[in-house]
Amino acid sequence: MFSSRHNRTGYQVIDDEVDDNIPPTTFEGFLTDRSLLHSRSEAEPLMHDRATVGTDLFGGPPLTHDISGDRAERSEATKSSQSDDGRWDHVENLDQFFTRVYEYHQGGGLTCICVSHILSLLQFVFVVSFSTFLLQCIDYPVLFNTKNVTSDGVPIVGKRHISDAIIGECMSHLHPLVMAALIFAVLFWIFRVIRDGYHLVQFYEIHNFYKDALGISDSELSNLTWCEVVKRVCQMQPQLHLIINKERLTQLDVYQRILRFKNYFVSFVNKDLLPPVLNIPFMGPMPYLSNGLKLNLEWLLFWGPWSPWEGPYALKDDYKHQHNIARLTTEMEATIFYMGIA
Repeated sequence: MFSSRHNRTGYQVIDDEVDDNIPPTTFEGFLTDRSLLHSRSEAEPLMHDRATVGTDLFGGPPLTHDISGDRAERSEATKSSQSDDGRWDHVENLDQFFTRVYEYHQGGGLTCICVSHILSLLQFVFVVSFSTFLLQCIDYPVLFNTKNVTSDGVPIVGKRHISDAIIGECMSHLHPLVMAALIFAVLFWIFRVIRDGYHLVQFYEIHNFYKDALGISDSELSNLTWCEVVKRVCQMQPQLHLIINKERLTQLDVYQRILRFKNYFVSFVNKDLLPPVLNIPFMGPMPYLSNGLKLNLEWLLFWGPWSPWEGPYALKDDYKHQHNIARLTTEMEATIFYMGIA
């Protein structure tokens, strides 16, 4: 899951466009000028009693052992805190980690997220079951008063009832296409159960991160804005060391991680590399980007097996060499062609 490594070869490096030596206040001013959905009051420090960047929380053992009882208790408390914070030391996939932190805040906590996933699964079962019932278990000629005999051969006399239009034992003689659709729906539901279970395990770890590392309980989430949560994560970076190559973490770092692929997609559109425009006869170019087309493009460019990315942040080796551009362009055109046919 969000495991930690202590080998530098697997760590990702934040590809900032700013200098690391700029003080954090400059970043906060930059973000305020860019109007990133937080007011000036939210830019004030949230935690005044936390350790500063220069504080050494991971010092070695004392040279002398004739310490008082109070100092010994503080030392034990520090060791315990270091042991808890070590769980988040050098997170391997920060893009996914920060995205889950954001989704956890927007979801309202672990309980709300669990209930939402369970209700979504139950909703899928209800929609499939009710659709099958309407297609296979209703005698519509009887329902619309065009037939006077039920499916069991019983004549209908007098007022019609709902039970007269229901086909008995309809599930025993389903249409082959309906049966195939039900099998596909069951397999898809099982896939969703496994996927949602995996996501809930991740959200449980994020729940522990909020509670143990940030000191935020689920009952406090509704009183905290996302900007305040980001500021607290940045303030805890010197203690947690979420990133191996930086002592400080800025709000811009977090936003770049969460919005990495979205920013790439927007830049493709802005530079006319991916213009969302349809040329309609007699009307000219018209902006068009449906949700289905957007999902297909994101899968093709970022998530699919033929995308240029080898992970959440690393390009494949072939895309790093200029002499491979022509071949990769031809392969991409073929992939888009076959996807369009499918």
